[in-house]
Amino acid sequence: PNPVGKNFLILPSWIDLPKKFQNKNIIKIDPGMAFGSGDHPSTSLCLEMMEYESIFSKKILDIGCGSGILSIAAKKLGAGDISSIDKDYLSIKSTKDNIALNFNKQDGFQIYLGTFCETIKNFSLNGFDYIFCNLTSGVIKEIIPYIPKIINLNGKIILSGIISSQKEDII
Repeated sequence: PNPVGKNFLILPSWIDLPKKFQNKNIIKIDPGMAFGSGDHPSTSLCLEMMEYESIFSKKILDIGCGSGILSIAAKKLGAGDISSIDKDYLSIKSTKDNIALNFNKQDGFQIYLGTFCETIKNFSLNGFDYIFCNLTSGVIKEIIPYIPKIINLNGKIILSGIISSQKEDII
């Protein structure tokens, strides 16, 4: 079990929930080939930031969803519609598998295989209240020009994976 932030607990599916963590918001993730087991600092930071946001009933976009951990966390926090994008087939499979571990149905999730630009164009994705992106700064930099076209006026973005020497370039 891996506690993250104030309320999350990342728990592999084969481990029983320890009693001391019963009050936590449980995210079942089976570590695999897709990025996002909750151990990486950039993933943990995203999860911690999400706890401070009002995500209930909001429309979410998870760019580079990996294991689906941020999408799952958003749903656990009460998000409405969640769109998850990744260009890697194994990540999409992992996201679907992990959503199935956490929820009886995949209602409220739209999962897309493809690049960010292709996906938002081909599926006319827009109107997001929150955008989460836990990727390298080079990929984030390519995505930034498209954010104003797909986010609501008062929408927020959480970007992670940026090392301090790249901070000014992203800003």
